[in-house]
Amino acid sequence: MATVQSTQGSSYAEQINQLVEQYRAQKRAPIKKIETQKTVANDKIKLYGEVKTKLTSLKDAAAKLVSSNLLTPSGSDNFEDKSVTSSATDIVSATATSSATAGTYSVLVNRLATYDTILSNSFDASDVTISGLLGGGTKTFTFSVGGEGASVSVTLTGAETNEEVIDAVVSGLNSAGLALKAQKITPTTDKVRLMITGTNTGSASVFTYADTSGGLFAELGLTDPVNTARTAYTNTTAGFSVTTSANLDASFLFNGIDITRSSNTVSDLISGVTLTLKKAQLVTDTPVTVDFAVDKAAVRKKVEDFFKSYNDTISSFSDLTKNGGKLERDPGVEVIKNKLISIISSTIDSISTTDGPERLPEIGAEISEYGLLSLKNKDVFDDYLSQNVKYVSDIFVSTEESGFIFEAQDGLAYQLRSFIESINGLAGPLQSQINISKSNIKDLDRRIQSFETKVDRQVQRYRDSFIKSQQALQKLTQQSQFLSSFNQNLLK
Repeated sequence: MATVQSTQGSSYAEQINQLVEQYRAQKRAPIKKIETQKTVANDKIKLYGEVKTKLTSLKDAAAKLVSSNLLTPSGSDNFEDKSVTSSATDIVSATATSSATAGTYSVLVNRLATYDTILSNSFDASDVTISGLLGGGTKTFTFSVGGEGASVSVTLTGAETNEEVIDAVVSGLNSAGLALKAQKITPTTDKVRLMITGTNTGSASVFTYADTSGGLFAELGLTDPVNTARTAYTNTTAGFSVTTSANLDASFLFNGIDITRSSNTVSDLISGVTLTLKKAQLVTDTPVTVDFAVDKAAVRKKVEDFFKSYNDTISSFSDLTKNGGKLERDPGVEVIKNKLISIISSTIDSISTTDGPERLPEIGAEISEYGLLSLKNKDVFDDYLSQNVKYVSDIFVSTEESGFIFEAQDGLAYQLRSFIESINGLAGPLQSQINISKSNIKDLDRRIQSFETKVDRQVQRYRDSFIKSQQALQKLTQQSQFLSSFNQNLLK
């Protein structure tokens, strides 16, 4: 490529370069317009992406009101949160799932469930009483927990101390894979006893034992009569902590009915309710009152969280499409916003209750002139929850059932979710607009590239023309200088 040279110094070359760049800027004016169109298209892609994100958030908020449990497709279980109160939590506490029926119950705890426990006789730790009497060899016994048994063998030399014998029994029992914990206890520094405790409460985990050979358990004081009669242990003699196996179970009055359970955690008495028994009472004590009710605050929060997501979506769309908004009067977004407002304002046809509310304003909600939601009258809302949870849940998640198929999902949450899924997917109108803008950007890029190539050629021709003019001027200057010098020589 030819370069600019100057007979008048570098300033002349700079002037030419400036003229060339001015020419380039003039010729690139159409490209600037195309680049502006490209910026607009990119902005539209971003804005439609924001619209899709808002709709996804609203769909997720609606989905939180809809049950994911296929056995309860109506979603009403999401409005069944329960609050639980106990008049004496140190005696009875309770929890409830959404399936629990609201109600008030009385509980009088007669007895707590406990673990079966056995203690051996008390022995001098350092004596060799047990092994001395039994002699060396393998001593075998069986031990059962709730009918699940194992055979345990202990090998002695005949010289072990009482403490060492008990250590060997502890090791054998703990290795037998039974639901128990065996341990050595030392009531005083010189005494030792074997203690066996179950890991599960109740009579279903009762202990039984028997010597098979060697008489080891009998020598520990755990004889057949003790086993059969469940003799109580003392400070020195062997026996059981509870002499009647049935008394290992919890016993309590529930609304005046005698109940026994093997555990202090009772979850099979009332559907959805778990009672935890903590302390026994006297028969003359006042029963504990346990109350299960709809957790109105929890249900309100779910609804208000949904309202917040909905309002955020509507407000965002209004800001985008208002005069001067980034998507001013965009028909697509306007239609979507109006449809969302229409759904929220609609009447629900598939109400399951007789004479139940059919529209949001009837349960205490307010729809503003801009389509925004608020739970204006919480007392009305709470009153409907107290009467029947379905008065509220049907507004959001009502369905019509046909055989085993739930066909018509008429509740507001279902309607919103269905509408958003139809317009927000890969084949939806919003994605189509994004795809159109992306295609337009590709076309604009091709036009820009074509213009740039054309401008580069024009600029090069312009530059070449300047250079040729410069070269011609330079040649004329040289000729003028030669003639001037020649004339001066003639005049001398």
